[in-house]
Amino acid sequence: MSDPPNKPPESGKRDESTLVGGVPIFVARQQKALVLRQVKGPGSPRDVALDIDEIVIGRALDANISVDSPLVSRRHAALRRGEAGYSVEDLESGNGVFVNGERVGSAPLRANDTLQIGDALFVLQPLKPAG
Repeated sequence: MSDPPNKPPESGKRDESTLVGGVPIFVARQQKALVLRQVKGPGSPRDVALDIDEIVIGRALDANISVDSPLVSRRHAALRRGEAGYSVEDLESGNGVFVNGERVGSAPLRANDTLQIGDALFVLQPLKPAG
């Protein structure tokens, strides 16, 4: 009996290009280093390196990025690093989170996106190498 079309024959042989010493290897895509640049609002201008898995933005002093504004909730939003890059999530803030001018509950972030939290405006930018 032959194998159905569209199904590779089962010969028991694995694709050798993905094996090293009989163990499959996976190459992770290296994410470009990013910086969150605050361009407007209390505390601007400033750059914040995105170098941890979760960054909380809010009015609270213990927030990773503290914005001293009555328009910003104590814990307003969280930036989270995942396999595909960073995303933002609104932490049930009073005034919402805006990515590129649109209100979002959560959204992926890409280089050059704008992020508005209260009266603070941030731009996600690739980190330029020193020198």
